[in-house]
Amino acid sequence: MTPIIAKTSITILALGAGCSAAAVKGDIYGERTWHKYVRSPNTSIVKPKGILAANITGNPDDLDIPSIVVDFGQNVVGVVSIDFGQSTNSSQGLPGLKFAFRETQQFLTNTSDFTRSDNLPDGQKIITGSDQIAVANEPATWKNNASCQYGEQVCSDGLHGFRYMKIWLGALESDAPYTQPYGDTFFANETDPQDSATPTLEGKRVIFDGAKRNRDPYVGDLAIASLTSYLSHNAPELTRNIPVDLTNHQREDGWIPPASIKITKKSVHHP
Repeated sequence: MTPIIAKTSITILALGAGCSAAAVKGDIYGERTWHKYVRSPNTSIVKPKGILAANITGNPDDLDIPSIVVDFGQNVVGVVSIDFGQSTNSSQGLPGLKFAFRETQQFLTNTSDFTRSDNLPDGQKIITGSDQIAVANEPATWKNNASCQYGEQVCSDGLHGFRYMKIWLGALESDAPYTQPYGDTFFANETDPQDSATPTLEGKRVIFDGAKRNRDPYVGDLAIASLTSYLSHNAPELTRNIPVDLTNHQREDGWIPPASIKITKKSVHHP
């Protein structure tokens, strides 16, 4: 099974905010009526107001990548802190989470509306659009500091200004082997029992023919699955890796296998 977060619980989701209205005692006349106009949170720890139900997608049994959008109720500035109960995975690499921060729902995408890395030249950027985390198997607290978990891999941008925070299962290919993308990586021990394993696809991202039964890259599915993935995911390599690998296994008589099942000879399943 590809890595998913099976038992992760978020017990605290908060950020250290800026100034507090409660700390201001009054104006020069001793009056405090103007406090109702102060937009700053009245505590230094700000908890979310809720999760946007309309933006919840996927579950571990779906092909859609699970995601949620957390609403803090107003624009805030700070460093996010999350307590994780635990995570589980049966593949190489820890389950990965990605984060995008936005001030409005209108432009809520998989890319933050602003990061400090946006202003850095190539080669010095910490992230490119989203923050990443590899979720540990044991209980742990993660703070979104401007740093990387492993050298220059699995990085987050630190302080953000936002109202909405999108969280989804996923990982950058460049963050391997420390974390893995959700649900689409080919591993020999996770394919079906029909001789599907091929070393040339090991560890690459693909579109599977069947989420549970076949779990085999099949060129016949790409006509629809590729168009769907182009709309829902920014990952063209999911499609590209399959025909490239199949054509690399073309026989001397010109025959190209349609799938990795028994890839070196004609299969009774795919003549």
